[in-house]
Amino acid sequence: MSTRRVPLWQQPRSFTTVEDGATRGAVIGRNVWNDDGSLFEPAAAATPAQGNDVAVTLWRLVREIPLNVKALELAEGAGLFAVTGDGTGAFRTLADTETIGWTNGDGVAGNPAASLKDLADSGAGTFKLLTRDAKGRLSGTADGDTDDVSEGANNLYFTAARVRDTILAGLSTATNVAIAATDSVLSALGKLQAQITALASTVSDLITQTITNGDTTHAPSGDAVFDALAGKFDKSGGAISGTTSVTGDLNVARPAVPAQAYNMTMAGAGNQFNSYSATTASKFLTLNSTTDPANTPPSSGNIGVRFATMGTGRWVVQDGFFGPVADNAYDLAQSGNRIREIFAANGTINTSDARDKTSPIDLSPAELAAAAELARLPCRWQWLESVAEKGEAARWHFGPTVQAVIAVMQAHGLDVRATDSRYAFICYDQWGETPEVKDAESGEVTQEYRPAGDRYSLRPTELAHFVMRGLAWRQDQIEARLAALEP
Repeated sequence: MSTRRVPLWQQPRSFTTVEDGATRGAVIGRNVWNDDGSLFEPAAAATPAQGNDVAVTLWRLVREIPLNVKALELAEGAGLFAVTGDGTGAFRTLADTETIGWTNGDGVAGNPAASLKDLADSGAGTFKLLTRDAKGRLSGTADGDTDDVSEGANNLYFTAARVRDTILAGLSTATNVAIAATDSVLSALGKLQAQITALASTVSDLITQTITNGDTTHAPSGDAVFDALAGKFDKSGGAISGTTSVTGDLNVARPAVPAQAYNMTMAGAGNQFNSYSATTASKFLTLNSTTDPANTPPSSGNIGVRFATMGTGRWVVQDGFFGPVADNAYDLAQSGNRIREIFAANGTINTSDARDKTSPIDLSPAELAAAAELARLPCRWQWLESVAEKGEAARWHFGPTVQAVIAVMQAHGLDVRATDSRYAFICYDQWGETPEVKDAESGEVTQEYRPAGDRYSLRPTELAHFVMRGLAWRQDQIEARLAALEP
């Protein structure tokens, strides 16, 4: 089908191409038809169909050019055009910044291209840790140290362990002079070894020399000094005579054969070996070859071992006797440090001499009643410690508890307090905390730790006599009643 050019309405210099069969002077809504033969309505002109069909181009859009297009038409110059408002615009150019540069910033000679500018190295600053985001941009900094840097294979970190393990390569012991502040560690060690070697040679020479009276080469000058030293010590194993002081500890080596004993011989009568405390200068162990006039034990004989504290003899072993030096002065163990068991062929012997006591008196009625009631207290029990160890196999023991005895006595109006009783068969003891003490050199525990505590105890023989008197009183009452019933 042929076409022809038709000028646009009110735009004589603008034309459009239409087909020869097009209706002249057509009016939308009356004689303008769609391709399918339907009438083209005004509403369709206001809302054009979607798609790229050129046939739906509206005359109205052709006649009314957008304001932004008009602004571009009126713009003068070259560059990137930016719409600044409805119907207004301006040319823009991408400008350089301190860190970013642009090529073809106005887009005239080609597409704009951005690049990072080079930064000058200031050459100053501290060790910094840099944090970058996923795009490589710096997002944070922090002060760093060598803990943030992994150790390499060649440049190693300085450590105390590596210093101790360093081989003394190049050590020289040829210089026997004093160490100077300017010496390196390697040089100082070499000088020390040289001095030690020379000193050892000198001491060895002195030991192997035979010192004679008047010898001033190997001994102090002057015969008087030599005479004072003569006979004090014979390195070949001879005797040590006179008063000899030893600074520091005097140690005796363990015998080569474990079964051997440490032997010490005290020649002559009346000799002693005394062991003293280093801090109090007090004697704590004495081995006697005769009696000690100051602490004569209550026993005959002249051989013994005495144990002392603070310079005073306390206990003695002599001629089959072990006991205190002084009569009725010391206790064997304490409430907080008890002896577990005592094995003896006979029972203990307790003093009951009338010359040492007040005249005995009978019990009061309240005491007699309390004594008779004590005989009825439950008395069979097991040690909790033994039950924990042996279970039901733990052995049975007999006797009342102190707390039960106190309760009965108080119930009868007797003056018995839990921690202070005039009745000696009731005992109460308490002790303070004892710290652990170790030897400063060996680390051996010389005193074990003990927490503070307290404990109740009974004197069973005295309690038994108290109870028996109450039972005898009760028996007397029964017999008196029976006698009253007899005709």
